[in-house]
Amino acid sequence: EPEKPKVHQHTSAPLTILHTPPLKHVRLQDAAPGAVELPIFDSKIKSSYSFC
Repeated sequence: EPEKPKVHQHTSAPLTILHTPPLKHVRLQDAAPGAVELPIFDSKIKSSYSFC
């Protein structure tokens, strides 16, 4: 099985997954107050990422 791409929460850059039809937003809790929002197309994509 190929290694899953890692999405790092602790970053100042916006994280975006491109070319995904109807977007849903997944909110990742960050260490600092607030959150990182990822546009995600469905739970299958969400489950294919390892959130660190």
